[in-house]
Amino acid sequence: MLPWYVTLGVAFGLLIVMTLSGMPLFTGFLLLNAVGVILFFGPAAYGMFANSMFDTLTNEALVAVPLFLLMGELLSRSRAIDELYNALDVLLGRIRIKLYALSITLATILGTMSGSAMADAAILSRTIYPGLVARGYDRKIGAGLIMAGATLAPIIPPSILAIVLATLANISVGKLLVAGLLPGLMLAALLLTYVWLRVVIDPSLAPPVDKDAPRATAGQIGIALARLIPFTGVIFMVVGFIMLGIASPTEAAATGAFGAVLVSLYLRTFSLRLLWDSLFLAARTSTTIFAILMSANLFGQLLSYTGAPEGMLHLVESLKLTPDVIFWVLMFVSFISCMFLAQTEYMLISVPIFLPIVQAAGFDPIWFWMTYLVTITIGGMTPPFGMTMFVFKASTNMSMTDVYNATWPFVLVLMFGVTMMFMFPSIVTFLPEMMR
Repeated sequence: MLPWYVTLGVAFGLLIVMTLSGMPLFTGFLLLNAVGVILFFGPAAYGMFANSMFDTLTNEALVAVPLFLLMGELLSRSRAIDELYNALDVLLGRIRIKLYALSITLATILGTMSGSAMADAAILSRTIYPGLVARGYDRKIGAGLIMAGATLAPIIPPSILAIVLATLANISVGKLLVAGLLPGLMLAALLLTYVWLRVVIDPSLAPPVDKDAPRATAGQIGIALARLIPFTGVIFMVVGFIMLGIASPTEAAATGAFGAVLVSLYLRTFSLRLLWDSLFLAARTSTTIFAILMSANLFGQLLSYTGAPEGMLHLVESLKLTPDVIFWVLMFVSFISCMFLAQTEYMLISVPIFLPIVQAAGFDPIWFWMTYLVTITIGGMTPPFGMTMFVFKASTNMSMTDVYNATWPFVLVLMFGVTMMFMFPSIVTFLPEMMR
């Protein structure tokens, strides 16, 4: 057998080449697994594929994936976004950075609906960005803020990426979901603070307040708050139920999907067509996720057989690095890698390798993996190949050079947030420790 580092390098190299060639991730993993099974065990071991499929499809935690996807599809198709936009527009009132604040607030809330940075970037670039530019706000700050706000989607619960990550890392799905709430809100506050400081320093970056615009009356504010009640109710049925110990993540996902149906009924947008389209898209996306996880499960077994995880662990131990240095090395590798790879692809590759290192270093698993999740999502909006940037570019007429320039300041702000999470781990661990 070849040394573990040669086998690991060849496997990852082939996987990255197949991915960059446009081959679907599932197909790349499947081919790599097929070759690996033949080389290591022979054709008689193809039963491993059936075992891998069975283990994936019978994992109770993964039942939450299609239910959360269904919840997001129902909410996004039931005019809930329009209700949120109109309500927040009234509640924010007459402030200098109103559309900036509306962008980041809406992005934060949308994160609970889609859980996808690219989906949020597509929605916000088509709804908020044109009006932001038309009203005299700085286009680069607006673009960077929208991409950074969309980056919060995989962090704030419910998050499909968090469920996948918790499954791969063998940690509590409920705790990892809840752990993303405070970091997500902190990052949103940092982004808004940064934009506010930029406007204070250079007032030309935002239009002056229209003093002739009428102030919202108490009645209008009350109506705006009432518009938020159905949506906040759905979020409480998910995050609140998990935190209070009323429901498991899977049960909370089911109540969230039921709540989304009630919201569509309340908004009078429910129809059998809406339900069918939502079910179809949720099922299609879930099938893709399960297929990838099935192959990744077998890939992890093959890696274990090669001795690669143990080899990486011995290598790190021989370097005699402190836990803090190990942490930042892993974050740096993750950040750079996700400039070129999608987050899901990188997670499937890196988690089996990082897992023994994280355990040996003594990191709190919820703290480490949530910080890891934040880091890889930031990499997803970073030049040169961050996927969130390309989604934003496809939805606007902004040049790629301007998109690159708009991104960097917000990447630095978000990485400052990662530093805060490193210095103050309770930002991540406080809510999971409060769970019943």
